[in-house]
Amino acid sequence: MKPIIKIFIVLLTVVTLFTRFYGLETVPPHLGNDEISIAYDAYSVMRTGRDEHNNFPFLSFQSHNTYKAPLYGYLTAPLTIILPNTATTVRLPSAIAGSLTVLVLGLLILTATNNFTLSLSSAVFLALNPWHIFTSRVALESNLALFFLTLGIYLFILAQKQKQNFALFFLSVVSFALSMYSYHTEWVITPLIFAFLGTNFLGPKNKKLWLLSAIFLLLISPLVIDYLGRLNTSARANTEMLWHEASLKKVLEQKTPIGRTLLITKTATENYLDHLSPKTLFFDGLTLLSRDHSFGPGLFLSVTLPFFLLGWTKLKIFGKYKNFFIFFALLSPLMASITQGGINQNRYLPAAVSFTIIIAAGFTFVFQKSNLILKASLSALIFISFTYFWLIYYYHFPIYSAEGFQYGYRQMAQYIQPIKANYNQIIVEPRFSDFNRYIGVPHLYLSYFNTEDPRDLLARHDEVDGMHFGKYRIQEVNWNLEKPKPKSLYLMPMGNLPPEGLLEMLVEIRLPDGKPAFRIYRS
Repeated sequence: MKPIIKIFIVLLTVVTLFTRFYGLETVPPHLGNDEISIAYDAYSVMRTGRDEHNNFPFLSFQSHNTYKAPLYGYLTAPLTIILPNTATTVRLPSAIAGSLTVLVLGLLILTATNNFTLSLSSAVFLALNPWHIFTSRVALESNLALFFLTLGIYLFILAQKQKQNFALFFLSVVSFALSMYSYHTEWVITPLIFAFLGTNFLGPKNKKLWLLSAIFLLLISPLVIDYLGRLNTSARANTEMLWHEASLKKVLEQKTPIGRTLLITKTATENYLDHLSPKTLFFDGLTLLSRDHSFGPGLFLSVTLPFFLLGWTKLKIFGKYKNFFIFFALLSPLMASITQGGINQNRYLPAAVSFTIIIAAGFTFVFQKSNLILKASLSALIFISFTYFWLIYYYHFPIYSAEGFQYGYRQMAQYIQPIKANYNQIIVEPRFSDFNRYIGVPHLYLSYFNTEDPRDLLARHDEVDGMHFGKYRIQEVNWNLEKPKPKSLYLMPMGNLPPEGLLEMLVEIRLPDGKPAFRIYRS
């Protein structure tokens, strides 16, 4: 290997790790709703064997009235023993998985094609991909699932290349199964990918394929049994399907069975095409900022659009694996298209890898045909495009999107930690933002960041006026009726402040853009 290539690989490794680990505690600016749910449940399970809802989460974590895949929570749980309760702790598995996915993708393409330039291009474009960087810095089950899915594909192709090495096939099947324990999108995508690889590269009559299929079914059977037991629950796999969307459901009820089928097919097809929109993919699909903000990156660097379009015409570079990579790319938007809520970055995440492979094919063709000046120009354009995204992500995003991440609860927890022993009760208003239009989960933030005993929350009392556990009372406060007791702390949003002179203000918590968010008072 040439020294310049070694330097390039080292540089790529540094960039991958930097973009996924640097400032992980503060960018994104705060743990979001789903993140704090994972964080607290991991913390609680490690100490009590129970989650927030006093369940033993064997195969499903209950979260905000839904049930989530378990693997991310179980990987996080041991970290809460050896690391402090911070945002970094719960985001660490995602950052590690995201970094490893870059490596695995490079190895996958190298194994499939023996094309070093194509392999490096694939790894580079995933390392610099805005979508993948964002998801790798958030505690997301979908990002963990993407790693195991990519690893499973790599191991399968490696096994097939190495004279059908059964040990590698077995590890591939294990990785595929782990992807399904990580996120619900893979419940559909992973079996289809395994079936495609098995039938095309082993053959439907191959005994190894039948044995591998049996192992795969055995490994995922607990998931199937658990799902069947939750058919009438609010499990996310039950409630998020397209036909459960309220407005569509009303129309479906008025149609014949054929009419319902046609309408669902039409809606799913429109959703599928929306996911392939160049505007979404390359210009404004990554919703870091509000829609009315003047800045907004796409899911992929905008400069890679020409390579993406060209790449579809150059897939013969993948040789006998061409049809598989086409199948992978076309399959990636499927699950996101048949679920409600529009374009969902988490359910659509497999496309971050499959579309990157298409982009790399187009770029490799152009790069190999270019002279030194054109190669330098392409590299400069990619660098400028990435710098634009990075400035948005690292500067504008933490400042202008903090409220959506429930910014302020961690700061309040840290403020009251050294003084809470001096007070008999801590009253927390669960609503936040202007006019108190959002309902948060302050009990999880306060319990996690202040390392409260999880047994206190397990013994909580849910009453008409709110939730009570330990010293905390999570309740909406009506100042016309409230009679503050001595030695009480009040954690209040700006939309529900006490009358002047009723309480003594201790501190005001501001958002990164300077806007007041919360105030802490004492009686």
